[in-house]
Amino acid sequence: MSYDILLKGGSVIDGTGQERRVADVAIRGDRIAAVEPNIAPAEASRVIDADGLVVCPGFIDHHTHYDAQILWDPLATCSSWHGVTSIIMGNCGVGLAPCRPADREALVGDLVNVEGMSLDVLQRGVNWRWQTFDEYLDAISAPGLGMNVGMMVPLSPLRQFVLGEESKERAANPDELEQLQALFRAAMEAGAFGFSTTVLPQHLGFQGRPLPCRLASRDELSALSGVLKDVGRGSIEIALTRSPGALSDDEYELLTFLLGHSERPVTWLGVLQKPEAAPDAWKAALQRVVPLFDRGYLPLGQVPCHYKSARFSLQRPFIFGNFDCWKPIFDRPLDEQKRMCADPAFRAAFREELKQPRLFTGQWEQLSVFTVNKPELRPLLDKSLASLSRERGQDPLELFFELALDDNLDMQFLYEFGEVNRDMLVHPHTLVGLSDGGAHADMRCEAGYSTYLLGSLVRDKHMLSLEDAIHKLTAVPAQVFGVPLRGTLRVGNIADVVVFDPATVNCGKQEAVHDFPGGGTRYIEKSSGIVHTLLNGQVLFSDGEQTGPLSGRVLRANAEQ
Repeated sequence: MSYDILLKGGSVIDGTGQERRVADVAIRGDRIAAVEPNIAPAEASRVIDADGLVVCPGFIDHHTHYDAQILWDPLATCSSWHGVTSIIMGNCGVGLAPCRPADREALVGDLVNVEGMSLDVLQRGVNWRWQTFDEYLDAISAPGLGMNVGMMVPLSPLRQFVLGEESKERAANPDELEQLQALFRAAMEAGAFGFSTTVLPQHLGFQGRPLPCRLASRDELSALSGVLKDVGRGSIEIALTRSPGALSDDEYELLTFLLGHSERPVTWLGVLQKPEAAPDAWKAALQRVVPLFDRGYLPLGQVPCHYKSARFSLQRPFIFGNFDCWKPIFDRPLDEQKRMCADPAFRAAFREELKQPRLFTGQWEQLSVFTVNKPELRPLLDKSLASLSRERGQDPLELFFELALDDNLDMQFLYEFGEVNRDMLVHPHTLVGLSDGGAHADMRCEAGYSTYLLGSLVRDKHMLSLEDAIHKLTAVPAQVFGVPLRGTLRVGNIADVVVFDPATVNCGKQEAVHDFPGGGTRYIEKSSGIVHTLLNGQVLFSDGEQTGPLSGRVLRANAEQ
């Protein structure tokens, strides 16, 4: 037989943006061997009928936080259920490598506060077997992977590794600067895809202290960017905008600084539309970066194509991390948290800070009761704070705290923000996909953004063509991050392939399950219409069920694999 697998008679959308065509896709080993019509079935060991289906490259989810979850969940669910075959981890400056044994508690604490992960789940699920970045890559690949995994170097662990506890207090001195640069260069030689950081004030680290990466000096950022310039590959990811959708003068200056010193792509968070504030702020932000593209740079703003939401309780009030008055409440005993929430002075300080532009500025209509612990509070479910305030004739801020205290701070609130906007999706200077896969798992799930885009936004709402959507899910992130031999269906490329039904593909509703270590809760989204997913030339999923081996790989940006 000439081929191992033949995908027969499908509508091939190759990821380049070109129009679909009916053709067969032949696979030999882990490579695409032919894309052409009328290949004889007898030439293949296995023939898969793709008539009436779309055949396209595997999707690349460039913004995930599966750094811990991948250690106990090699399929990186839910992403793999939605046709995603490659992920980039280590985003927003937080992660698990490099890490000295003495710093493990701090790195876990950073993930708890910044990415809303469960401390109990992390303590049960993370089996520490590494110190260096390269050793971490070996650790995640040892048990097998159901996903291709690429890594950014998160700046907080890197600074913690060199500066220790003082990484949360100061910039690096000249000797430490040399160590940071040498460690980052070693990580790039090991196959890292660049580095990530954040400047967002709501990103508080362990014990409510600043994340180490937020104290990085311009000399440090210049040194790390210089490594990328030297090696001629890699990118930078930065959580940048304090007011989602807007780009302030100092944020724009930092963006140009990173671009100029690295001469590599920089992707930044985030481009959102907030109609209750300045609905067109995102347009001005993108228009401001157009001249940078004209100079040859790639400052791509990341945009979601999935509705955005956040679930939180006042025991873990991560969305208020950028409020000075809330910082003392993080990682404190429950009794202390309750005492603060009942304090009129604390409430007054919160009310005053709500006057400043932030993610949440008192949009009580968009904040509702999501879960309760006490049965007598169930009538509150799904009601907004604004409507409850009107019903009770009570100030919404005061009611917010009273309800939380009535439920021993166990009550979860749902905050829905941002809107999916067609102009953002089709804009030439945006990078679609902000799934946050693996983060805030017990509060929300948006890992199904790819099937949501193909079903709800392409088929149902006609926001963009199927060809353009697949281009943005595949070739664009492959190019920006330098993912080798992936993103397009071309002869010689790796056979990461998705076969889906365009009439039924979509993302299901969020639902709670209890399958994390120790029975930990998380929210998931199932997919529909994903018929087959091929990973490195082997069929991994068919009709929603895993049917093949864990054929995923750790991606190394300096190697074709």
